Amino acid sequence: MNFNIDLTIYFEIKDSHVFGGLGTVGYSHLAMKNIGRISYESDNLFNKAELMEEFIASQAKDMAVFCKVPVECVRAISKEEYDANTEEDDGE
Repeated sequence: MNFNIDLTIYFEIKDSHVFGGLGTVGYSHLAMKNIGRISYESDNLFNKAELMEEFIASQAKDMAVFCKVPVECVRAISKEEYDANTEEDDGE
């Protein structure tokens, strides 16, 4: 059985000049859409928890480099946490 997969990883980033500098918290996400045809039966990133955790850690390191902060300032978060912290007021 084959699947097409969309993958989004959400991050909280602290102390980055991208979001205002020391003491600030910002939010970002990485989205990969329609990740080709993947055979779910075979060994791949999406059906191995340890591989997915390594992939997320790798993406967090890349986000830290991009935001010029230590990796400890980048935390993968849930979509719900991301949405709760990035909702814009309709009045603005």
